[in-house]
Amino acid sequence: MRRISSLPTAEYCPKVDKIGLDVERTQSARSTVFHAYCDSGVWPAELANLPEADREEIQKWKVPMPFRYQHGDVTHMLQYKNAYREWRVAVDSDFNKVEVPIDVPQGDIERLYPQVMICGHLDMAWLLPEYDLIIVCDIKSSIFAVKEGHRSLQLQGYGLAACAAAGIGRYITAIWDASDGKYYVAKEAIEADGFEAVDIRNRIRVAAGDRDGAFRTGTHCSGCWKRSQCPAHLVNVPEGEFKAVLSGQATEADIRKALVAKRQIEDLKGAVDSAIKSWVEQHGPVRSEDGRKQYRCELRTGKTKLDEKKVASALGVDNLEDYKTRGGEYPVFDWRNADG
Repeated sequence: MRRISSLPTAEYCPKVDKIGLDVERTQSARSTVFHAYCDSGVWPAELANLPEADREEIQKWKVPMPFRYQHGDVTHMLQYKNAYREWRVAVDSDFNKVEVPIDVPQGDIERLYPQVMICGHLDMAWLLPEYDLIIVCDIKSSIFAVKEGHRSLQLQGYGLAACAAAGIGRYITAIWDASDGKYYVAKEAIEADGFEAVDIRNRIRVAAGDRDGAFRTGTHCSGCWKRSQCPAHLVNVPEGEFKAVLSGQATEADIRKALVAKRQIEDLKGAVDSAIKSWVEQHGPVRSEDGRKQYRCELRTGKTKLDEKKVASALGVDNLEDYKTRGGEYPVFDWRNADG
């Protein structure tokens, strides 16, 4: 059984479900906390249980706006409150729905429901039975966190599983960029029993199987949010320089040595990044092993920011200093004078 969220990486690496379980739990908890906020406008007490970095990030997220769906001359403004939220969907290898109660822990599903091939929690979905359509939408911290965007195998898995669960024939995939406050939507619906879905089903079956294979590295690693805990991805890191640190048995001398080695790696990374960019500028995009992706440059729109001078002028004040607040203290580790 695979988590639907693991499908994009599991398609290439069958071991992805074996690592980063703490990361999975944090991701799930983060989603639940954000949905609670979207429902009530108040951050739940569970927010305090998240790591500090996650707390800071999701408090900047924007509540989903109404989703605009146009069908002919009819416009539907689909509201967040009317969506199916954190909807657990599951299917077997024939893509028939399997009912898995929401109170069954993720870790028990494979034992209690051995017929399940993939299972996951859909962030948002809107059913439009009059069009035999379901819109599945995933909340992401940024569109740039998803290498394939709304074409991601994760969203395709949600779409097919949701169609099976609801008895619907078509689905549209979408992503809500919670940082930018914007939807990214597929241009066309996918027929659950169409030719395109046949290829998607086959890809999902491959991703959901082969559980006893080895770790596999490749261009897919760049989109894997578990890579920082993957022994295959980190295999070329000079372990000798960091062995004592990672073992938890380090002395002060070990830490000092590791800091020097860490800086060397960072400087090497900067030089390699620069060389790669120069190569791409001269020779063009780098293709992934399967040809589905390209490493290339693209221009991104800058973030919206407040024009403080215009606001101050509109308020009739010299500046906005009296309206600003300073954030709380946060730790910064660096070399400093011993007597400072």
